[in-house]
Amino acid sequence: HWYYGRYREQTTAAARSRSPYHGFMTNNFLISKSIFLSILFDETLRQYGHEDTLFGMKLAERKVPILHIDNPLEHIGLESTEVFLQKTRQGLENLVKLRAEGKPIDTKLTKAFDFLEKWQLSVFLPAFERFLFVKLRNGSLNLRLFDLYKLAVLKRISLEFKSK
Repeated sequence: HWYYGRYREQTTAAARSRSPYHGFMTNNFLISKSIFLSILFDETLRQYGHEDTLFGMKLAERKVPILHIDNPLEHIGLESTEVFLQKTRQGLENLVKLRAEGKPIDTKLTKAFDFLEKWQLSVFLPAFERFLFVKLRNGSLNLRLFDLYKLAVLKRISLEFKSK
C-alpha cells in the first residue's frame, strides 16, 4: 500500500494543478458548505472506493475551481497487503456499478480496459487473476503487475455484473 501511494498517488501540487480534477481525493480538502451540500457524496456506494473520484467529477461538471497545495499526509499505520487488495476489489466493484448506472468514471484504468474491450483482448485477463493476486500478496512491488491485476479483476466483475 505504501509503495502504491508513494509512486502513484503522491504528487506535487504543481503536477495535480495541471489536471485539477483527475484523481481527486477527499482525504485532505476544504470546501464551502454550500458547494458541498449541493453535490454531496453518492450514498449508493456502500463500500470503499471511488466516492471521492465521483465527487471530483461533480466538481468538474460544475466548474468549481480547485486550488491544489502541498500538504502531505502522514500515515499512522498502513493496511496489510490483503486488506489493500480487498479494498482495490471493492473500488473496482464500485466502478462497474457506477458505469452500469450511467455514471462512468474516466481513469487510466478504465481507458485501458475500454481499449482492451474494444479489441476483444480483455477475454484473456481473468486467466491471470489468481497468478497476479498471489504475486502481489507475496510482496511483489511491480506496479505493472498491479495494473494487470486490476484489469483482470475489472473484467471478472464486469462479466459477473452482466450475468445478474
